[in-house]
Amino acid sequence: MAEIHERLYRAQGLQEIEFGGYLGMLCRDLVASFEATHGPRVRLEVNADEAFLKPDQAIPLALIANEALTNALKYAFPNGQSSRIDVVFRHSLSSLLHLSIADNGVGLPTKRRTGSLSLTLLESLAEQIGGGVVIASEKGTRVTVSVPA
Repeated sequence: MAEIHERLYRAQGLQEIEFGGYLGMLCRDLVASFEATHGPRVRLEVNADEAFLKPDQAIPLALIANEALTNALKYAFPNGQSSRIDVVFRHSLSSLLHLSIADNGVGLPTKRRTGSLSLTLLESLAEQIGGGVVIASEKGTRVTVSVPA
């Protein structure tokens, strides 16, 4: 999150952040930090459209990405199996931003799909910027957030 603030202060008058590039950097940094303590085992793919967002939208989206990716790193691969996490950020023709974090891990237990602190945080952050969250857990877990552009 400090990177967003640094980018804003670095350039006078900068009122927007190129979120696609920032998202890639955030995800790579989180995975590198995780691998430094748990060993390399995560294959990360980030596909992000270029989108210039105001801080009041970029910061909640970054927090959502941070929470969802951290959860995937911590819980999706308990037995050290090979892992893959895909992060996709798209700006759709219908003026929506879509952020998806998907893993090929063990999936989310049914009892954790509602009412968990993490899910409440994701929903709250999405609502803060006028969006919503959908969590699917079949083969792995996918967190998808859609917000107005």
